Amino acid sequence: MLMIEEQSRKLREDFSQFKVISLAEKRGIWEGQVCPSDCSYTLRIDYELPPHFALRSPTWNYYPRVYVISPYLRRNYEAELGPLPHVWYDKKYQGQPNLCLFHPNKTEWGYSSSIAETTLPDACEWLNSYELWLADGHWYGGGEGHEQLTGKEEHDLQKIRRHALSGASEIAMAC
Repeated sequence: MLMIEEQSRKLREDFSQFKVISLAEKRGIWEGQVCPSDCSYTLRIDYELPPHFALRSPTWNYYPRVYVISPYLRRNYEAELGPLPHVWYDKKYQGQPNLCLFHPNKTEWGYSSSIAETTLPDACEWLNSYELWLADGHWYGGGEGHEQLTGKEEHDLQKIRRHALSGASEIAMAC
């Protein structure tokens, strides 16, 4: 398992533009800019380790959440996959979505994964796909699951996930 301080060190080494917003033993928050294309984005990464009793819990409860702080992600209600594809919603940061960078039920993220080596490159790839999607309404970034749900099923699933994520965060903060 990579501890928060080790994640922070790797981020400083590979992405010096990312600055620490908050650093604690079990949680780190970093902000910085990336330019995957002509547009520059300010990202916030919020990563919380599980409490000791949850180390064997699925990693989808505890993964780095990447939020686009600016510019705000635009919605396209005419595009395929809905107004904003491949994002998750939770209660943090005024309801801003966090990027869906991996399938939650697969082992694409693990506690020994480096944010600098996996999450940030994946976020840049997501942003490239997002820009193409804005231009022509088609999502080229791959992924699965979101597009197979009806609007009501997606709403219900996101409601369940928001509840689970907020509960996991509250448990971790209480410990």
